[in-house]
Amino acid sequence: MSTITISDQFYQLLERRANMTGCSPEEVIEYMIWQHLSPPSHPKVPKNRISEPDSNYAAEVATYIRNAALFEQLLPELLQEHNGECVAIRNEQVVGFNTDWEELQREILEKHGPGGGLFIITVSKFSRLLLDRVLNRVR
Repeated sequence: MSTITISDQFYQLLERRANMTGCSPEEVIEYMIWQHLSPPSHPKVPKNRISEPDSNYAAEVATYIRNAALFEQLLPELLQEHNGECVAIRNEQVVGFNTDWEELQREILEKHGPGGGLFIITVSKFSRLLLDRVLNRVR
């Protein structure tokens, strides 16, 4: 196995992501590297595409995407009842609201633990634009 050195700042971000998802830093970084370095699926690209890592983190990303899709589906109702608040969705269920993003994250992690594809976003008329940017980063 090879070793790669990264800055403490990036390792702290990596550890934070790993802790939030209940995965190891190695699983997180392997998935992220796969995501950015594997060639895109395309009919004209040879079929020697690197297969997706079989890891807990890959499952977390898939759950995160489903949670984001649920948010998009619920957005009209959320705009009426929770405009300006942050909403937390975990395992395809709304699990909390708060006006403070970090406080909501702490509450959900304390109550439910890591994992579940935790998706937190502020409900606003601009949420769809933000959602598109967020999903482009994880796909």
